[in-house]
Amino acid sequence: MNTEENTFKAIADPSRRKILNFLLAGEKTTGDLCELLPQLNRCTVMLHLNVLAGSNLIKIRRQGRNRWNSLNLKAFNEMIYWIKKFQRLIEQQEIKESETLSEMKNKTFISQGQSLKQFAHKNFDKHLRSN
Repeated sequence: MNTEENTFKAIADPSRRKILNFLLAGEKTTGDLCELLPQLNRCTVMLHLNVLAGSNLIKIRRQGRNRWNSLNLKAFNEMIYWIKKFQRLIEQQEIKESETLSEMKNKTFISQGQSLKQFAHKNFDKHLRSN
């Protein structure tokens, strides 16, 4: 499994996303995170932290008996770079759709003051008469 796949599997879990959101505020001990996630036992929190660390999304630093957890921002930059490729594609598609809509609005039938409904009805009648 590649790093990108590990990363997206890691953030697929809602509990791990909660942990990441808590770490947005800054470094937290494992005990702090256990208090913030009372619905999870300590072993489950540790399991989630290990998955996040394994996917390189968080860094773990030991200080005495405490284990300090923080975000690894470099990993998030890589994810953002990957997602931005899709954002550019979406923006290009939106521009094309907007240009197509503008072209349709600039067609003769609208500039002559006809509504789209009037234009369709008139052209449908022409089509029926020609057949």
